[in-house]
Amino acid sequence: MPAYQKIVLFAFLLSGFLQGNAQVLKQALGTPSRSSPTSSLTSIGGFNRFYDADLSNPVEGSPYANDEFVKGSIYHSRGVHRNIDMRLNVYANQIEYKVNDSIWVVDASKLIQKVVMGDHTLVVNLGEEKGKQGLRYYYRLDSGKVTLLEKKNARYQEAQYGKAIEGNVPAKYFGMASEYFIKIGEEPLIKIQSMKKLIEDLPDHKPEMEQFAKKEKISTNKPKELIKFIHYYNSL
Repeated sequence: MPAYQKIVLFAFLLSGFLQGNAQVLKQALGTPSRSSPTSSLTSIGGFNRFYDADLSNPVEGSPYANDEFVKGSIYHSRGVHRNIDMRLNVYANQIEYKVNDSIWVVDASKLIQKVVMGDHTLVVNLGEEKGKQGLRYYYRLDSGKVTLLEKKNARYQEAQYGKAIEGNVPAKYFGMASEYFIKIGEEPLIKIQSMKKLIEDLPDHKPEMEQFAKKEKISTNKPKELIKFIHYYNSL
């Protein structure tokens, strides 16, 4: 069954259980930008394919962290709205939520405190993207004195026509490696680049963390090991 993404102007209106909160939601959630080349979603033979605005050119891959919608809640400065079917559009940096056959979107905003999506928690932080500062959704992997965050990344490649060997090559989304950050209090995010630099960036307990990293053979390229490392630090 086709679902159509609708651009919302100053509104985050849900029927039924959100009735009566429309004014609060208008103030809390702003206008999403049309940063994704995708405008509709169609299921073909059990597989999801994405189409551009004229619905004629297939786009391979997916801009989503997970194509499936999951139940979740959005916590913002004036309340919480629960039991919403949602997913994260990594490329567009938007939360998409479903109401009947329609898909609506929510941009990253300072007014959003967190988004609980299935087993995951997302928060909004200021970060750099393509050389520009902006608000983005981050997965919160651990929290305490230091918060560990993951930023998922995706790239979009335009369609290529008339190539000598391949012929026409459809547009495509590429999933890219995640980036990991720590946040200390209200300080700006610090990107994790190496274990040595990470330990230097921690406020204290450097000898203990050096010993722990060596003993556990922690790698900054493996999220489960980073979680173990930061969780241990937060326990000290």
